[in-house]
Amino acid sequence: GVQWAVAHGAQVINLSMTTPAENADLSDAIEAAVHAGVTVVVAAGNAGEPVGYPGASAPDAITVGSVDTSGNRYSWSNYGPWVSAVAPGVLQATTSYGKLVNAVGTSASAGYVSGQVARALQCRPALTPAQARSLASAGTLPTC
Repeated sequence: GVQWAVAHGAQVINLSMTTPAENADLSDAIEAAVHAGVTVVVAAGNAGEPVGYPGASAPDAITVGSVDTSGNRYSWSNYGPWVSAVAPGVLQATTSYGKLVNAVGTSASAGYVSGQVARALQCRPALTPAQARSLASAGTLPTC
């Protein structure tokens, strides 16, 4: 899927998923995407432990953890040095099977950051994945 998205012109890829073990093919695809100029955002995971995969094996991706409305890490949000950004992890409105629902977890947080990166690219089309990662980490992604 990552390779397909890159081949079809994606500028931002959201991976709201985790895997129980490292998958070299997935890690390689993420790194190749970033090196091709595509910003990749991955969910940190919801086990309340150090970040798993693909976040821990894709250092150039933006790995996103979840925080509450006070900015505190949720106990179930994965954590560690691979988390490069955080975003709200509860009450994120989304659609599911044709209905509006509230999403919970780092998948919701990753979706939030992916949207922020896409919006930043509207303002600054030359924004590189490394710059997006740095700005997301600082919480200073530009908006138009």
